[in-house]
Amino acid sequence: MANINLISAQRAETVRLRRATRALMLLMMATLGCVVAVLGWCGAQTLATQARLGQVERELVVLRPKLNAIREMEAQRDALRPRLTTLQQARDSTTRWFAILDGLRRSVTDQLWLTGLAVERGNDDGVRLRLNGIALSNTAVGEAMRRLNVHLRPNLAENQYFELRYSQPAAIGRTEAVEFEVAASLTTPTKEVSHAVSTK
Repeated sequence: MANINLISAQRAETVRLRRATRALMLLMMATLGCVVAVLGWCGAQTLATQARLGQVERELVVLRPKLNAIREMEAQRDALRPRLTTLQQARDSTTRWFAILDGLRRSVTDQLWLTGLAVERGNDDGVRLRLNGIALSNTAVGEAMRRLNVHLRPNLAENQYFELRYSQPAAIGRTEAVEFEVAASLTTPTKEVSHAVSTK
């Protein structure tokens, strides 16, 4: 009887071992399948990346001449920048002086004549606009100063107005007149060379 129980126990153990071996084999095959799938996915990604890199390299070959042309144009632009700056400053200065001369034209009445216009170096490296002229009366000089302060306000330095430097009697033929000089400090956006224009 003991032998039968022993054989029965051995058979049960054999069956249990076969089941465990079968389960282990299935688990190993599933793991192997997962490893193969992961390796296949990695290989596909590697091939796709290599294909994309090849395409990018071909595009770079096409774009390289254009990039070189852009670099050359940037170098030319940088070389031209000082000239462009000079031209911009010249344009700004011309526009500014056009506005100043236009303001003078609108400020001079029919009872006043300008005989001289000068730009002088002022205090603190600024410039002063000096105007000389002849008027029929001191009232005409005052009116001209008022108009100058209105029409040239954007070009005058901060808190600066045209001031009367002197006024003295003069004559135009037999007509009594007043000789005068007025001046005001101008804004200095750029360094300007002192110069003078006179109609005397």
